[in-house]
Amino acid sequence: MPEVPPPPGVPLYGLLAGATPPFGDLALPDEPLTDGPGAGRRTRFAAGAADAIVSRTTRRDAAAQERAAAPIVAALVAAGRSSSPDTWWALHDLAGDTATLDHVDATLATLTTGQHVPAATVWELGWWLATRGSRREAVKLGIALLGLTAVGTEADHLHVLGSHEELTLYVALAFSRGFADADDHLWALARDTRGWGRIWAVEQLSPSMDPVIAAWLLRDGYHNTVDIAETAAHVVDVADLAGALEGEDDEALLDGAAELLTALCRLDGPHADLRDVADGGGMVLRFLERVGTRAPTEVRRRAVAAIAEVDVAFASGGAPPSWTPEVSADVAARTRSLLGR
Repeated sequence: MPEVPPPPGVPLYGLLAGATPPFGDLALPDEPLTDGPGAGRRTRFAAGAADAIVSRTTRRDAAAQERAAAPIVAALVAAGRSSSPDTWWALHDLAGDTATLDHVDATLATLTTGQHVPAATVWELGWWLATRGSRREAVKLGIALLGLTAVGTEADHLHVLGSHEELTLYVALAFSRGFADADDHLWALARDTRGWGRIWAVEQLSPSMDPVIAAWLLRDGYHNTVDIAETAAHVVDVADLAGALEGEDDEALLDGAAELLTALCRLDGPHADLRDVADGGGMVLRFLERVGTRAPTEVRRRAVAAIAEVDVAFASGGAPPSWTPEVSADVAARTRSLLGR
């Protein structure tokens, strides 16, 4: 790897390596400001929120991605053929000026399918951008490149970067793409984050995760400071809430199930809900059966009330296949009994 000095500015990796997660809303040195309410006021997004808005609400056009990726790929090719600091710094500045979400899929696809840059060189460029970069979008690109070419020695450095919620999305994707033990790394990342970072890490956990991780996910890991509904459908799927409710339950599991089901009963949001869960009807009935044998708590009572409301809504149309008339009748009887206690 050529000895290319870091670009001007404070390397984000060095800043984070000297701090202790969770970083919360720790401002990065290149923090962008946006117009806020009131004349002359400036504000900033919470860590990870800007990318969340784009990824959750914007439909990215493939042709636009390819156009945005073209100069990035050209800069990667130029840097890969040169050890000149000016060429590498030009790549860093171009990447720093370009929103990573606008091009990263097309950039990685181009590098994967073409002969533009050897894999070893892509790794070197990724490592330099990720660990020496002073601008967040350049660091994000570096992380993505490491996920494409990971050799297995980058995990500790990636974890440091991913513990800041502005960067977690890219580290979570890098772990899931390039590491055989991705779930272990994602679990560690999820425990060091609270907001959008927790959401990004949890969303990449797979159904083949260790049962210890699944148990944590159903009892505590589903919490985040944004909205439980963001990941509720994914959590009950990959951590198998339905199966957990069939086994030996405990108070923490029932409270976790209650909060997850309450979130899933919100049918008017942009997130996945009970209609998107396989055998949601069966899962709800197992929950109602379990809570019927335990002392009522406020969180469980809220869940039962939400289930009763969603049953009424499904009676008017839009019920998923698992919400059969028989299931509906059983849900109605059980919720009436539980709410009447």
